[in-house]
Amino acid sequence: LAAPILSGELTCAEVPHTTYTPILFSMIKTGKIEEAKALLPKAAATIESNPRVINMVAPLIEIAVRLDERETALNLARKHSAAILEGNDNLNDLRFFIAVSAFGDENDYKTVLELAGKFDARNGNTYYSDYLNEFYAEFGF
Repeated sequence: LAAPILSGELTCAEVPHTTYTPILFSMIKTGKIEEAKALLPKAAATIESNPRVINMVAPLIEIAVRLDERETALNLARKHSAAILEGNDNLNDLRFFIAVSAFGDENDYKTVLELAGKFDARNGNTYYSDYLNEFYAEFGF
């Protein structure tokens, strides 16, 4: 369904930008790793071209980590961390810190534990803490 968007046949100001991360997560989940790796540079370039979709960068960092494209993930994190963290979007901050927890910075991990705990307390569950722990167990140092 997304092929016309990804090929550029269908265009819109933001649809491609917001479509890439769900598609890439789906590709990873269904084992299409090489296809996802091939699409990652185009996704990054498209998302980075529109500052209005800064909330797509944190999931893209996580995707790069999941694809073992750590240099790409680190470059995205370094380039966009200030914009992400200055955005006053706690959920985006949480997504960012989950993604960068893979790089082993103890302070980042403490920050994400605290943020996940706050979201879980608010939501009355352990979804974000569980997600973080599973991600960190697989991809963290």
